[in-house]
Amino acid sequence: MLTTGDRRFSGKTVLIKGGTSGIGKAIRDDFHHAGARTLVIARDSKEDLSGTVSTCEIDGIRHFFADIRIRSAMTEIKEWLGNNDITLDILIANAGINIRGPMLDLLETELRDIIDTTLYGPICNLQVFCPLELLKNGDRGILTGLAPIC
Repeated sequence: MLTTGDRRFSGKTVLIKGGTSGIGKAIRDDFHHAGARTLVIARDSKEDLSGTVSTCEIDGIRHFFADIRIRSAMTEIKEWLGNNDITLDILIANAGINIRGPMLDLLETELRDIIDTTLYGPICNLQVFCPLELLKNGDRGILTGLAPIC
């Protein structure tokens, strides 16, 4: 946990996928309070985003509302970052789906949502964001991910 007043991430930019609740929200808040420019990609599970991207700033944190499983949406966010001269130093793949109940009772659509969000989404995001952003200027970026354990 980063402490209030810890400024070692000042001047760094972090992108957190799944940063509006749970662990992701705590990570988001810690980086924000540690001085990092903090960006979040999130989706409202009640809303069908269908490849759309919207953005706003909330309490100094840039939020992108998009589905990480849709490559074109991630590419649109990458282009927004480029158009605003923002490069990434840290990429955190935290987005996930929490479906409770016996695994053998999962519907096929639920299973596909879990796999697409926790496996396909992070790999797609690495392909989209890493080549341009994390490796600029020969600097070393930080990649990390959280995944559910079955």
